[in-house]
Amino acid sequence: MEIKVYRTGILIVLLLTTMCGVAQADEPTLESNVEHFLNEAGLRKTVKIEGITKDGSSIRAIPIEFKEDGMPLLVNEMETTPSHWREIRGVLIFGDRLFHPGRWKSFHSATRPSLHVIVFREQAEEGQYRYWFLIHFDRYVPTVTGFRETSKHIALEVIPHTVFGKRTSQCAIKQAIEQATATKAATQPANGSLAALTAAAKAKKKGKR
Repeated sequence: MEIKVYRTGILIVLLLTTMCGVAQADEPTLESNVEHFLNEAGLRKTVKIEGITKDGSSIRAIPIEFKEDGMPLLVNEMETTPSHWREIRGVLIFGDRLFHPGRWKSFHSATRPSLHVIVFREQAEEGQYRYWFLIHFDRYVPTVTGFRETSKHIALEVIPHTVFGKRTSQCAIKQAIEQATATKAATQPANGSLAALTAAAKAKKKGKR
């Protein structure tokens, strides 16, 4: 059964590759890829996508679901599920602030490609804040200990994007997402979606208290 699922996933990836090469009009967009990823994670309804930034590098979104304390549900999910989301910390913060001035926090999904969510907030009223997000994909995730991945991120993404104005192929991102989904389906139970795993991790954490 697992072999059939895996083969089906590979066929989907090959079909998508052909479609991306031939039907440019139907090529995936950054917005469609972000929506697909958030939907798979069970987080699509937590935000409202407002559109793409002027330079085409990110999707701008605002939170529409909040915790009782006013924290956006998306931020709470990223902070409380470190097995699926990693906050950018340490020396990497300086680079993140350089390219995203004014950011409050930043997170990478523990996937490849990785969804990079930059969180901004400003005080609206006393004790209340207004939040918004910039969201895009990184094919290579910079880490403090991962010199190879960090070097690839700088050489193959940061420099081409900032110096030459190039953008990552969303068709390649879509292919990578589909391939990762197919691989995951072949190695875990049917209910092993990102949303299900997130819920299971939270339940396990709660049970230890």
